[in-house]
Amino acid sequence: MKNFVGKHFALCLVATWVLIMPAFAAFTGHTGWAIFLGIVLSLIAVVLKNKFDEQNALAMVCTMCGFHGVAKNNVRGSFLIELILWLCFAVPGLIYSIWRLSSKEKICSKCKNKSLIPIDTPMAQKLMAQKIN
Repeated sequence: MKNFVGKHFALCLVATWVLIMPAFAAFTGHTGWAIFLGIVLSLIAVVLKNKFDEQNALAMVCTMCGFHGVAKNNVRGSFLIELILWLCFAVPGLIYSIWRLSSKEKICSKCKNKSLIPIDTPMAQKLMAQKIN
């Protein structure tokens, strides 16, 4: 299911920038508004994909501390820098926002480590059994 969503997410972004934005620019004659529309639609697609990923999060097991549960999302970068870039320059703000959203990773909710494995794997079952005993 995750590959299905990933493919449609990419298709949505490609359709926005290749089909919708040029058509809007040709129809209205305003390239600036077309670029703005493309940015807004791309950000909406990113937010919707992130919501879908959060709703379908699998329980994970941390190989470092043994915690099992839903992993926490960790976004690299700084919101303050992102805000400053958006306020000063639209293009660097967009690039930084896309980088931040694409560099999101799952970390353990307890120890903040990145060494997580899905709970339904044999290794995770073994770790949980060791923790109980």
